[in-house]
Amino acid sequence: MWDTAIALQRAPEWTLDAGQMYRELRTRARNAWATRRRLCILAIAVAVAGTFTAGAALWPTRAKPLAPMARTQPRKPPSLHPAPGGDAAATPQELDLLVAKAVVAYDTGRRVEAAEMFHQLVELQPDEQAWQFMSDILDRTNGGGTP
Repeated sequence: MWDTAIALQRAPEWTLDAGQMYRELRTRARNAWATRRRLCILAIAVAVAGTFTAGAALWPTRAKPLAPMARTQPRKPPSLHPAPGGDAAATPQELDLLVAKAVVAYDTGRRVEAAEMFHQLVELQPDEQAWQFMSDILDRTNGGGTP
């Protein structure tokens, strides 16, 4: 059952053979490419991206520092006074309350009532584009809007 000649044999000496190592690595790479192509492509992409990222991080920059930004005038707050046809000025609290009521009316599906409130806001603050946008949208969805 046991062969006694095997016990007397010596293992072959291992030598560094670059040609043999190259052929073995090439065979392994070919087999890996044939069976795991997507994984190989992903590994290559990661290696390339890592190389570029490391190169960009280590590369010295010669960019000039950014020039300081020019100062601009602060934006004028919207006027709280009514349009030339209006009768009284609204306080900021009244405007906030009207906006809240208009949003609640819009959210609860009362589109005609919301359109009327946004029209009032347009009259009170003609410079505010959000009120004009909402009143235009509601006019289109309500079939012509409020008179």
